[in-house]
Amino acid sequence: MKPAAIILTAMLFAGSPAEAGFFTGEQLLVKCNSESVPHQLACVFYLAGAVDASQTHHNWGDISRQFCMGPGINIVNLRQVYLRYAVDHPGELHLPATGTALNSFIDAFPCE
Repeated sequence: MKPAAIILTAMLFAGSPAEAGFFTGEQLLVKCNSESVPHQLACVFYLAGAVDASQTHHNWGDISRQFCMGPGINIVNLRQVYLRYAVDHPGELHLPATGTALNSFIDAFPCE
């Protein structure tokens, strides 16, 4: 990736103090709903990172498995899941984006 693209991507996520979460569910929703390719990429990479972080904590034994995605789920599906969840749960969008993202996956991919 070119340095300019890395800086642009970092700027997309800039704004909120880290101790409060880098950004809210509403801010993530704006990126996910955007027609801008860089914003859509920021959205799907953020969602993929949330999945990876949750699965890593599960593998470390820190948490139980929170959601169970089947084969064939890709990052485009994650965006669709988040968009649907955000419309159905607007009261959560003021919370940190990672929490709303993980809640959307828990809702869409329950473990049987």
